[in-house]
Amino acid sequence: MVHIQFFLQSYLSKKEMVFMLFSNSVKIKSENIEINCSKLQDVVFSEFKKISDKCLNDGNQISATGINTTFGSILRDDTTSVRINADDSGCVYRIDAETVYKPSVFFWIFFIVDILLIETVIGFISGMGINLCLY
Repeated sequence: MVHIQFFLQSYLSKKEMVFMLFSNSVKIKSENIEINCSKLQDVVFSEFKKISDKCLNDGNQISATGINTTFGSILRDDTTSVRINADDSGCVYRIDAETVYKPSVFFWIFFIVDILLIETVIGFISGMGINLCLY
């Protein structure tokens, strides 16, 4: 069974930035005795390593940053954390993943430059209108 939760959280974090959180949880049933959490974590880690810029495995969770980055990705920073847990029977595994999207430094630079350019253009046009009326 797959539970997908998608919600937008607009609150200030430690760096006072607005971010979006995507959370996904999957339960896997397996009758194969050879599968355990560490083998499953190794498989998930190898797949994330193929598609992310940076991937770390600290034993309890996998952290991946820059997943499938493109030119448009310069406007966002993403970090994905994956945890794999087994129930008491050892046949059911739960994979929890959370991805946090935050605006990047380039986003804020482009945002400020855009605001300044728009104000300059509006000020120039309105100033020209005032000057043309006086002549």
